[in-house]
Amino acid sequence: MKKILSIFQKINRVILLLIITLSLTNNKLSAQDFLTVPSANEIRRFKASKTYLVLENQLISEFNIEMKAAMQKHWHITEFEVIKATDFQKLAKKKTNSFIYLNPVTLEKDKTETAYLYCFLSLGHPSGKTNQMTDLIGVPLAVKETEAESYSYKYGLILKFIQTYIETLDKLANPSSKSILDYFTSQNINLQDYELLVSPENVDASIRNESDFSSAYPYPFKFANKKEISSAIAENRKNTLVLHLIKAGENRYCLKLIADTETGNLLYYDYHKTSKKTASVLLEKDLKKLTK
Repeated sequence: MKKILSIFQKINRVILLLIITLSLTNNKLSAQDFLTVPSANEIRRFKASKTYLVLENQLISEFNIEMKAAMQKHWHITEFEVIKATDFQKLAKKKTNSFIYLNPVTLEKDKTETAYLYCFLSLGHPSGKTNQMTDLIGVPLAVKETEAESYSYKYGLILKFIQTYIETLDKLANPSSKSILDYFTSQNINLQDYELLVSPENVDASIRNESDFSSAYPYPFKFANKKEISSAIAENRKNTLVLHLIKAGENRYCLKLIADTETGNLLYYDYHKTSKKTASVLLEKDLKKLTK
């Protein structure tokens, strides 16, 4: 695969060190979470831009098929066009362009140097140098080796969240990385009005039956399959929440997001390091944090 670009992300909290590239090489950059805070001018530039979905340079790609379909259905914030990876170099020089693409990221404290796949939204720069481009946001999808079909049905949810995130930043005064995450995760919503959809295999064994789960989460929920979750996302179903879990092996980081299927509004984000005792799943303590 041709090397395309490397982009440096600016995030402010303290645990995970990430670097962003559109090549097969995984690099690093410091950060705890994925929420960058672009300036008001950068947000204005983006909203006036044309967004290019950069396809993977592969003959058969789940991303190319499913993300294109998701963009056509769920992307409304800017005009968009689908391009090949080989077209990126020329278009990246225009400030009036923005880009959505996949990028492998490694976590500094992960001695296994496992690559995590993120979906990024970035702005073009006149220099054409990728380290001068602005990353508006990068959303974790999965460990890089994970079969794409296990998460590609959530692309619509990811796109909805990206747009909601940009619109939220545009309304807030001088947000920081921490304050914007706090804004999302401390929203005053009534969980009794929402149904949480979770795949049983993504839940800790101690709460993997309905009785134990309801004891930890006394609100509407359903152990749902891929088809049920996909339908909720595709329908922009109201009052429905979905768990997006990034599974990883032992001694790696498990990332957890919960968002609503109508707008992609983020209600929960956290992570934990896995071990022999702590699996790569949604934990009971996550539910306690969500409901507090």
